Amino acid sequence: MLAGLVILAVVFVFIIVMGLIGGTHTLYTLLALLAGLGLLIAGLLRRRR
Repeated sequence: MLAGLVILAVVFVFIIVMGLIGGTHTLYTLLALLAGLGLLIAGLLRRRR
């Protein structure tokens, strides 16, 4: 769960910074976002049991 939160936080900071400097987002940003969400959901489901 912690790894998912860290990945999501880093991805959102990256998106904000890239938006501010006028950069573009790539498919790798989406992949990191999906990986972070997957880890977060897996951690929450495991914690619930």
